[in-house]
Order: sequence, then C-alpha cells, then structure tokens
Amino acid sequence: MRRRVVITGMGVITPLGHSPADLYASQIEGRTAVGPFTRFDARTMPTTFASEVRDFELGTYLKRDLERYSHCGVNTQFAIGATKEALADAGLLDERIGDRSRMGVYLGSGEGAEDFPALMNSVGVATDPATMTADPKKFCAAIIDVLDRLREPEVEMHTTIGHLGTLFNLDGPNIACQTACAASSQAIGEAMELIRDGDADVMAAGGAHSMLHPLGIAGFNRLTALSQRNDSPRTASRPFDLTRDGFVIGEGAGLVVLE
Repeated sequence: MRRRVVITGMGVITPLGHSPADLYASQIEGRTAVGPFTRFDARTMPTTFASEVRDFELGTYLKRDLERYSHCGVNTQFAIGATKEALADAGLLDERIGDRSRMGVYLGSGEGAEDFPALMNSVGVATDPATMTADPKKFCAAIIDVLDRLREPEVEMHTTIGHLGTLFNLDGPNIACQTACAASSQAIGEAMELIRDGDADVMAAGGAHSMLHPLGIAGFNRLTALSQRNDSPRTASRPFDLTRDGFVIGEGAGLVVLE
C-alpha cells in the first residue's frame, strides 16, 4: 500500500514577496513587480524589463558560512531562503529532528549565471579584428586566467541541490531536473513518488532559477520569446490577449515540504 503524502511546509522568494503570506497578499491586491532591469545595462537589448527579486539579503536566512555561500548565484541564494522557510514552517529546521538520511531534496533547477565579464573579455582578446573570428586556443589561454574557482561550479544545475543538502542536513535523495517550465512540477511529483514508494520520508521539493543576466536575456530575445513592450512594462504580461508579443521573464524560488 502506497503511503499518503501531505504538504507540511512552504517557502518562497519571489519578486512579489519573500514569504507565502506576502506573495498571497500581493496577488490579492493586484501588485506587479515588473520594471526596468537594475542588475545590468540592457538599453541596447530589445527587452529592457523583467520581474526582479528585490531587497533579498542572504544573511537574513544564513548565519553560518555566509561568505562562502555569497559566491553562489542568486538561483542558489533564493533556494536557500525558500528552503529554510519551508523547513521552518514544517518544524524540521532543527537537524536533530528525524532521520536526516530519509530526508532529501528534489529541485527543478536551471544552470547558474555565467561570469559574463570574464567570458566576453576573453572572447574579445581572442578575436581577430580583421576577420571578426575568435581563435579557440587564444580564448582558452585568456579565460583560464580570469575564471573564479569558487564561482564556476555554481553554473552547474546540480550544485544548488548539493548546497541545500549540506546546509540543512538533508542526507536522503538529492536530485535536480531541468525540464524548462515543467521542472518544478516534475520535481514535486517525483518527490511525492519517492515518499509513496518508501524511498524517503520527507522531501523538500520545488524550483529555483534566474536568467536575469545578459546571456539569458539575449538568448530569449534571439528566440523572440520576450515581450518588447518597453514603453509599458507593467502591462506587458498579457498571455491571452490579441496584442500579446511575448512573455515577461522573472526569477525566484519556491519549495514545499512533503511528508
């Protein structure tokens, strides 16, 4: 007989609130967090706005090893905040509670942000102005001197779940999936199956990601996927409207505790 699975905790870090209560209130009141990019100069891009998480401080959620985890991308930092909220909500934040080998993480998790300045500067060094082509050997020689050994592993999609398992002593299944817009739903569904099948007792599941960086936005613009309603970003999200011209990109993290 498969076990019944219930949600016992929730946590979010979003542009519309840093807790489930704040997020709910923002939605009921019809607020929007859409506005011009603040993290980089996007004036030359077709899309100059997004829904950014603001006023997030990792130190609010993390007291130990703060300097170490400050090297992480915002995707991981948001996940840390949301996971701590969810575990606290479920009464499982204390690592002495329960069999931690039976508690795990399943996260819909995309890649972290590239070191854009290092990448672009190295391309520039390796490019012949006459032919406008980059020499791979020159590129490798240039970039190896500027990559940050602490930052580069954060680009990998599995690094975030490793941090969550270590920080919160979740020593059970540790899994990430990257299935685009379906990733968080997949993570929650498969985490539920792990509990139903007896492979875990508790799972923190959900998603965390941010592509609000030059490469991410350039990529979506090349796909012609983003709205270019730069004159009215607050009204740009209109998915079922005849005048829609693309979606409005956001960022954040949301997790539930399943038991």
